[in-house]
Amino acid sequence: MRAIAILAVISWHSALASQFPLEALGPVQALVTSGWAGVDLFFALSGFLITTLLLREEAERGRFSLSRFYLRRALRILPVFYAVFILLTFVFARSSWFASVRVMHVWQKGSALGLWPYATFWGNYFTGYFQGAFSQPVYNPGDAFLVFWSLCVEEHFYLLWPLVLFGVRSTRVRVSVALAVCLALPALRFFAWSNLWDAESTIHTASHYRLDSLLIGSLGALMFDSACLRPRALRIVGLSAAGVSAYLVADGSLSVRPAGNALGASLGLSAVAVASTVALMELRRLPLAPWTRALEARPLRYVGRLSYAMYLIHFPMIDLGRRLYFSVPRSATLGNFLVATCWFTLLSVAAAAVLHHAVERPFLQLKRRLGRAGSV
Repeated sequence: MRAIAILAVISWHSALASQFPLEALGPVQALVTSGWAGVDLFFALSGFLITTLLLREEAERGRFSLSRFYLRRALRILPVFYAVFILLTFVFARSSWFASVRVMHVWQKGSALGLWPYATFWGNYFTGYFQGAFSQPVYNPGDAFLVFWSLCVEEHFYLLWPLVLFGVRSTRVRVSVALAVCLALPALRFFAWSNLWDAESTIHTASHYRLDSLLIGSLGALMFDSACLRPRALRIVGLSAAGVSAYLVADGSLSVRPAGNALGASLGLSAVAVASTVALMELRRLPLAPWTRALEARPLRYVGRLSYAMYLIHFPMIDLGRRLYFSVPRSATLGNFLVATCWFTLLSVAAAAVLHHAVERPFLQLKRRLGRAGSV
């Protein structure tokens, strides 16, 4: 599922970065233009997995350790993030090949905060509230930095949700809290969009508008063993959510560029999260099903393992691929787009593999050793 999510995101960003005419995509246009939903799949997946792991530790030990959780998250997220951040800031920024890295622009403009918001996981708020519109911020560090907005949302979730689980032991109360937030935030997005409280891009990226996408995944983990969630009823919910999402995408209500409308930003984003969560629950419930086994194919597992590093590095790799593939004029055909996207993906996989072996894997091994030790 991680592989599907990152491949969807790369296909979408390939179309944006190459300024490919979307009408030339033909039968895959709707699929490519909704590739942004790969981030929403990541959100649901993170909420589902993190909550499942915390509940599992709680069942084994009687109570999970907050300190162990935060240390494990830090070892998983921070080393490769800062490795890429250093590459973007001090290596890629020195070359004109990487159009998605505009560090020199930020420094020349004399931004008071520079890149610090992006280095400290509140860049989604800095971009949304202090730099103007998402698409044209005053001090734009480039798309390679702006995509970190989703990491900000996840980090804020990791900070807050475990505290709720730690402080509230009753499953019923936990479900009630998560459900209340998951009902409140779509309403907040709707009214914020309708009444122009914030820019559309801010509503799409600010944590207080988007945490429900992770909490819906958490609800799936909390309610996985619930007797009220019978398989048939669960499938009906998932198919209904997928149908609503597809309808709103086709209608233009659920879109990023161009921006959709209030209904898509509220009901649509929630429907994507629900459909993703139900799919995850089905995969966990039926580990031997044909679709589950298909997702365990070695190439998908490998890409899934690299997906985090791929997300961090894919914009500079798209820049590099554009320089190489489009160094000669090419017509705007579906074939050329598919070849270019495959080229961008392969470069992202290659760069992520280097990051994984050089940076990620040593810290992941340390993370596993700490998990076996049972204390930090």
